[in-house]
Amino acid sequence: MNFGRRLFRLLHFLIVFSLFAGFGCAVDREKKKERLLASGVEYFEQEKYPEAMIQFKNVVQLDPKSAIGHYRLGLTYLRVGKVADAFQEFRKSVEIDSGFTNGQIQLGQLYLLSRNPEQAKMCAEQALEVDSGLWKAWILLANASLLLYELPETKTAAEKAMALAPDEVVPHLVMAKYHNLNGDNNEAERVYLSLATKFPDSLQVEKALLGFYGKTGQKEKILQRTAENVRRYPNDPDRLEMVARLYIGLGMPEQSISTLQKASSQDPMNGQLHLLLARIYLKEGERDLAKRELQKAVALSKEDVIARLTLADLLLSEGSLDEAENMTEEILEQRPGDPAALTIKGRTHFLKTEYESAITVFQDVIDNDPSSARAYYFLGKCHAAKGKLNLARQNLLKANELDPRLVAAKLALAELYVTQSEGKLAEDILREIASDTGEDSKVLWLLGRALKLQARFEEAKEIFEQFIEKNPEDPEGYYQLGRLFQVWGKLDEALSQFQRAVELEPRAANASAMVARVFLANGETEKARQWLEQYVPLADGKALLYSLLGRIYLSQNEIERAKEYFQKSIDTDPNMLDGDV
Repeated sequence: MNFGRRLFRLLHFLIVFSLFAGFGCAVDREKKKERLLASGVEYFEQEKYPEAMIQFKNVVQLDPKSAIGHYRLGLTYLRVGKVADAFQEFRKSVEIDSGFTNGQIQLGQLYLLSRNPEQAKMCAEQALEVDSGLWKAWILLANASLLLYELPETKTAAEKAMALAPDEVVPHLVMAKYHNLNGDNNEAERVYLSLATKFPDSLQVEKALLGFYGKTGQKEKILQRTAENVRRYPNDPDRLEMVARLYIGLGMPEQSISTLQKASSQDPMNGQLHLLLARIYLKEGERDLAKRELQKAVALSKEDVIARLTLADLLLSEGSLDEAENMTEEILEQRPGDPAALTIKGRTHFLKTEYESAITVFQDVIDNDPSSARAYYFLGKCHAAKGKLNLARQNLLKANELDPRLVAAKLALAELYVTQSEGKLAEDILREIASDTGEDSKVLWLLGRALKLQARFEEAKEIFEQFIEKNPEDPEGYYQLGRLFQVWGKLDEALSQFQRAVELEPRAANASAMVARVFLANGETEKARQWLEQYVPLADGKALLYSLLGRIYLSQNEIERAKEYFQKSIDTDPNMLDGDV
């Protein structure tokens, strides 16, 4: 009996002890979480974002159900430009606690940025259910309603926000947008100007006003206010950057460059100014100047992935493949799986004719982002280069389906159709491109060939003549026109065009070969031989011309000479082997 009572007391003691121990551990864990949160917030406020990120990650590792931990981690991701990661953390915070208003508002703002106003509106409504006094939630609702073109709801939500925060700029700006969208531009301008008077130093207000003038086509007012901004704020780099961007939008590159240079002199450590300058130089075709500015931007901020990607792309386009590859690998170490960096890596493999490696990379991009039209485009180019034309066709069609505005994919598909002798399909795509973007040289070049495939010789002739008019020094136009005349049976006209092509580019073996073939077709074998012997030393593709010379000597029964030139053709390019060789 005594033994039973002692056993009971012992069990009771152990249970009570374990409860207190567990409670103590829970208290310790909660205290540790609070310390980590406080430390993370301190790092965040000091702009030490990597350190803050570590602390907030420790919080959610310690307590995966910490809504505030996920929210704070999301804010930190936003500050370092990791928007997708921020989105995931904000979403986790509201999944844990749907009444967590800060998480709902931040998540809604990211939905707005991704042009998903329906989801943004839901976030705003959930936050307002918890607290109808949140002016930021009303603004989120107003902006979402504005994108959905729900104007009465926009007006009501903006008025609520203005009543709750009369001294905040944003609610008034949203109301101005409402008036603009509602067709009352006079009232919209009045609101913007009154805000500019009330907040004379607000860059946000000035940008909004100038944006309004831009949308309503009031160029003179834009120029007046930009001049006023430069006069009043000659040493404000942010204000000067805004002015420079406006000049870019107005198609005034010289003014934008000089303004950015002045801004950069005021803020020499601002890599974004150098990046913007580089983009203008690229647009103006000043590649060396663009490269210099990009190198400055990269040197100023090793974390600036956009500048590094732009520089890698420029290096790739100028043929510095190893440099581009090294820079891309550095970016991928910093941001594994970055689709833009992977795309440049794949293009580098493509330009090095490492097609299998390129295909693997582009397939990785597609696996991570099935909506990447550019990845499908480059994948199609790889398959075309390998001669797998059906696979190339499938991928180029997919690229076109995903992004009908991707002109490069349309052009590649049209060129593939020309290669496969499907002239009508090529013509349809090229006519569509021409109606959207105009008839540039590549469109004309392909369209002429597409029409030739359909035996529409007169139309093809007009197109090639347009190409030549645009590019009088390009031998390709004369060569294609010569091929057209040749198929058309007009050999004299063909000969004239081929000779003009060779005159412009003596190294063009294909044009020299066609001159010889026209001579041969006219029965002028000796002229063909003399022509080839004259141009063989100049041509790049000597194997083709050696092969033709071999055939001529063979037809004249000069066997040894024929063997000599066939052997030269083989030595120069074994891939030129044909029956005669």
